[in-house]
Amino acid sequence: MLEPSSNMHVTFPQIEQFYREAEACVGVIATGPTVSFENFNGPMGVMSVGVGLIRVNTNPTWERDCKTDEFILRHEYVHHLLHASGVSIEDNVSHNSSFFGQCV
Repeated sequence: MLEPSSNMHVTFPQIEQFYREAEACVGVIATGPTVSFENFNGPMGVMSVGVGLIRVNTNPTWERDCKTDEFILRHEYVHHLLHASGVSIEDNVSHNSSFFGQCV
């Protein structure tokens, strides 16, 4: 699910493709999260564990382009899929999975 924004550097089909590729890489099939592009104070992207919401930060404090948005989405998708597979919140938040290197 996508909450569209005028500040997206990727298309909806790309967002779906990145998610399918992350599922294949992690080896987990799960209901996809809602993706929202919004301006907030914080990191480039956030995955709300247990809520199924990924927020891509459109804050103008750094330059974004299609590659940046792709990286953010792939990274947050790994968080989402690890949560869906039962990985502990601590290990997920600590990036204690090789999938962050393999799938992002």
